[in-house]
Amino acid sequence: MKKQISVAMTALALAIMLAACGGNDSGANKTPANTPANTESSAGADNAATGQQLTIEATNFEFDKDEYIVKQGEPVTITLKSVKGNHGISINNTDINLKRNESVEYTFDAPGEYQIVCNIPCGNGHAKMVSKVVVQ
Repeated sequence: MKKQISVAMTALALAIMLAACGGNDSGANKTPANTPANTESSAGADNAATGQQLTIEATNFEFDKDEYIVKQGEPVTITLKSVKGNHGISINNTDINLKRNESVEYTFDAPGEYQIVCNIPCGNGHAKMVSKVVVQ
């Protein structure tokens, strides 16, 4: 009886992990790497105070862009939108760790490339969920 419960619980946990991200998209709708990140801001004093806006959308085993471009030394509000599946992000060489639909304001002081990875195991394509922030 205990063995059956253990097998059932293991199968359930595996099914949840595999369902977290969903299918395998070819990436045909992905934005080209040389397209700037979403840095547009709508009118209003609040957006003027927060500076750049960067929205990262996570879907089935991929982010919406291969790279996101921001300006060095200017605050940027980074928002993670988990469109399909359950995702989070970490940005290497920073203390940024976001979960689904969270935001944080951050200022990149040094130029360069910062790797973005999904930090929630989301299934077979999890290891392919990488992108980068390019700070100019």
